[in-house]
Amino acid sequence: MKKSGLFIAVILFIACSVSAVHAWPDGQRQGLLLGITGGIGNMEMEFKDNSYDDTCYMAGLYIGAGLTEQFLISFRYRYHNSEINDITYHTFMWTGDLMFFPVPDMGLFLNAGIGRALVDPDVANVESKSGVVFYGGIGYEITKWVFLEVDYSRADLEDDITGSTILFSISIIGY
Repeated sequence: MKKSGLFIAVILFIACSVSAVHAWPDGQRQGLLLGITGGIGNMEMEFKDNSYDDTCYMAGLYIGAGLTEQFLISFRYRYHNSEINDITYHTFMWTGDLMFFPVPDMGLFLNAGIGRALVDPDVANVESKSGVVFYGGIGYEITKWVFLEVDYSRADLEDDITGSTILFSISIIGY
């Protein structure tokens, strides 16, 4: 209950602090932004001298603000699901995300983020592992509000476990 209260407080803070919320959606990359995303990629888990990888599927949400036509910041939540060696891994990521459009009137953008990750394997008597995750990517706004993206993320988890993904995604982000 405490975590959900904090989540609601963060959402209210962002919504109240954005100066152009009343204009959403005005077609500019400024003010409140809300979005959903989904994708497919490859996830790799490494522990000691062992490395395992397989296809992963991702779904997520964005909430944030467009500061200018070139800079968008958001809180990004992503859920990854992957089955590696007959074990299903549920990965949760909470990150701060920055999107930068080098040329304002062009759809090309770079993005990066850092945050927390939690990996929860579907195996009896195995504990979840948490750690820090960072990612970077490149994408293109193919039409207004529809984004294609590829990114690479890496998570450093407890007990010297690392995870990485290369992910292709499509997002719908209203601004």
